[in-house]
Amino acid sequence: MDHKTILVGALSVMWIGATAVGPRPAEADEQNCIVAMNKAAEKVARAQGKENYRCVRAATKGAESAPAACLSADTSGRVQARRDKTVTTAAARCEPAPSFGYSSPAVVNDNAATEDAAVVFDVFGDDLDAALLGGIEPERARCQAAVVRAAEKILAAKLTTFRTCKKAGLAAGTIVDTTTLRSCFNAVASDGAGKISPAVAALETALSSKCEAVSVDAAFPGDCAGSGDFAACIERHIECRACRTLDSVDSLSEDCDLFDDAIANASCQTPPAPTTTTTTLGSTTTTTLAGALTYPIADTEQSSCYNNSSVIAAPSAAQAFYGQDAQYAGNQPSYTLSADGLTVHDNVSGLTWQRSPDTDGNGSLTYADKLLYSQALTRPATMNAANYGGYGDWRLPTLEELYSLILFSGAEASETSSVGAIPFINTDYFGFAYGFTSSGERVLDSQWVTTTLYVANPDQMFGVNFADGRIKGYPASDAVGKKYFVICVRSNPGYGANSFADNGDGTITDEATDLMWAQADSATGLNWSEALAWVQTRNAANYLGHNDWRLPNPKELHSIVDYTRSPDTTGSAAINPMFIVTTITNEAGQLDYPSYWTGTTLVGTGPSPYRRGVYVSFGRTLGYMNGSWIDVHGAGAQRAEFKDGDPADYPPGFGPQGDAIRIFNYVRCVRDAGA
Repeated sequence: MDHKTILVGALSVMWIGATAVGPRPAEADEQNCIVAMNKAAEKVARAQGKENYRCVRAATKGAESAPAACLSADTSGRVQARRDKTVTTAAARCEPAPSFGYSSPAVVNDNAATEDAAVVFDVFGDDLDAALLGGIEPERARCQAAVVRAAEKILAAKLTTFRTCKKAGLAAGTIVDTTTLRSCFNAVASDGAGKISPAVAALETALSSKCEAVSVDAAFPGDCAGSGDFAACIERHIECRACRTLDSVDSLSEDCDLFDDAIANASCQTPPAPTTTTTTLGSTTTTTLAGALTYPIADTEQSSCYNNSSVIAAPSAAQAFYGQDAQYAGNQPSYTLSADGLTVHDNVSGLTWQRSPDTDGNGSLTYADKLLYSQALTRPATMNAANYGGYGDWRLPTLEELYSLILFSGAEASETSSVGAIPFINTDYFGFAYGFTSSGERVLDSQWVTTTLYVANPDQMFGVNFADGRIKGYPASDAVGKKYFVICVRSNPGYGANSFADNGDGTITDEATDLMWAQADSATGLNWSEALAWVQTRNAANYLGHNDWRLPNPKELHSIVDYTRSPDTTGSAAINPMFIVTTITNEAGQLDYPSYWTGTTLVGTGPSPYRRGVYVSFGRTLGYMNGSWIDVHGAGAQRAEFKDGDPADYPPGFGPQGDAIRIFNYVRCVRDAGA
């Protein structure tokens, strides 16, 4: 008996038990939404599948030099058009949302496209450039293109089969909730509609007719190389991708590791196959892969370009302000909401999060949900005792883990108003609230707890503020009375750990993030536009043997902060000592270490919204308070300040904590190590 027969039997038992429960049938408008979202997922996946085929075919002909980057480029615009259609369909048919079988348009779009693109990596392995030998072996090229086309049709057939089952069950009143909806996995496993077997036969035909003179293992060096039955192996991988897509789109909880081959063998686990990081600089496009990394970094989602004070059109390589964050697309944030709505899986980092800091569980966020730091420390034990979300291994996040969620598509709230503000976290997936002014807080008081204490002051906790887009040191002592939002995390316990390698040529590679860093910094302070230009002069000179350096974004730069180090405890910058760090004299006259610019802009709100440059401190982060300069925020803080001007105009600092204004910060270049 094969694995599908076993699975069909198990699902049939589940189906019989579920139909006896008898919740009310879905109303017509609910049915329309539920079915429409599946159809939207199919269309996004089909559009991505066509892009996959186009990219692979072009690469095999020598017409595409970066096939991995091509998968996410969407040069035809078809994928984006389908994504846009998903959003408009959801707005027209899914308000109010049905009680089951629906996630959100963002989940539909992200997961349908991601899982479809992942099929290509399943087939060819992580290194597409090596696998697709364009223009060299015509027979191999025909074979590769034919197999990709056939694989895409199998995935499409599986998604269609599930939708067909769902539509019929909703209309007949036999699908009335999540449990009965999951029975449609039965239809996929058994191919009840007869749509999948012809697609599988087409793959076998492609292998026999297009690949007869080709070594299949050499042409497809992915997970199925050497499997002995390439077609069956590929179908199992597609089974996994279909299951993961349907789980996310319909908010289901099918165990996809069992669904693909009926064996708990980790063959279909999160995160998915490698995601692509695409970097375009001048005429050079490079790509790295994040799927196998232990510390993959999600993009900031900053999409606009800026000068010192305003939004501008994206500058060209010859223009000022070229090379900023919005001109690089990294691993795009991607999340999967659990079927019970309690947890969110980050598909990039591999971390699973408590969805909301709703501590009392009443469905809304109030001041009562906030905790003192000592109370936060006991929170994981409470959640583990309750087996929250079905898990018993919750923990408080480290700063690296929590900061993985920050997005610089946000706009900062002020102390007194959230008008025009946008949270620095994805609120489609995570619960969020600004400060509670009725309880004496400021509007921007949305600080979230981590376990990372400042090594120079253990009464200071590094937290993330998702209302103002910063990392600062906050009081960890209960005596101060400061309360915080708290969410717990689980899985991927190694996230945030670096794996540095000194390449012996002035560069250092972090094998955990797949980023390569210049070992030395700029050795002089620069304003923001000068910092961007300085990187381009290095590219023109092929600095350290490379011409694709960039100013890092905050999440990239933050990844090399070492929170076990500080000027006051180790006499060093907060960074691994293999890096060379220029010393400075700070505002208090102390030997210190600089802050470094990122290519990212922090956006403000109000009558005169500002555009400040984001930086990360590797030395003390000073403020002028009570008549003297003190280390207010700590080595490793992330803030933002004016992009140009004269620091002498701010002798007592700036803002309520007298933040030191330097303007002339330093630069450390980064590039994709796999480029």
